[in-house]
Amino acid sequence: MTNLQKIELSRRKIFTYVVGDIFRTLRGGALMGTFVQSFCLLDYLSAIGNFAGNEKNNENYKEFIGKYLSSYSPDKLYAIRCGLIHTYGQSKRMLEAKLSGYSFQHKNPENHLKYENNVYWLNLSNFLFDIIKSAFIFFKDLEKINENDLFDFAERAKNIISVRDESGIRVNANYGSIDNILSPMDMNNINWTIVENDIYKLCLSY
Repeated sequence: MTNLQKIELSRRKIFTYVVGDIFRTLRGGALMGTFVQSFCLLDYLSAIGNFAGNEKNNENYKEFIGKYLSSYSPDKLYAIRCGLIHTYGQSKRMLEAKLSGYSFQHKNPENHLKYENNVYWLNLSNFLFDIIKSAFIFFKDLEKINENDLFDFAERAKNIISVRDESGIRVNANYGSIDNILSPMDMNNINWTIVENDIYKLCLSY
């Protein structure tokens, strides 16, 4: 298997397992679970990217956000991530990021990325769309790298877990088969506005 093929398989696993589960969680009405899984997705992508050039999770996480989610605060997102994963609430990193808290919003896009009284606000539909788009662009960027330079990325990506059955690794062949909302991503010219609007409408139904 070439390095590019390993990257392609990791892309399909990330979208099949992680993004697919995010949509299944959302459709089940578990809003907090959707937020938590979305933050985990950023962890997985930043580990593959390793843009800080070391094994420090915090630095790689922040570098990924700075590169692919430039409208967000890397320090604040990482601090919230630590709070969710370690305590389901506060984290020591929040002090460094000048956060006294964070506010998860639902059906309130006008409050997305609001920072007031040391509280950072995230609206679910906006956040979900942004991280899905960032994941897509991230893998597209990797596909542009020549085979030899892809080696380190491929080595990190190959460690992503697999679900197997009698026919081999179970992954979806295209985006639309993961969730119909992702169908526009199978087109050569993606209309991201359609994806964003459909995610917003899905969130409105829960």
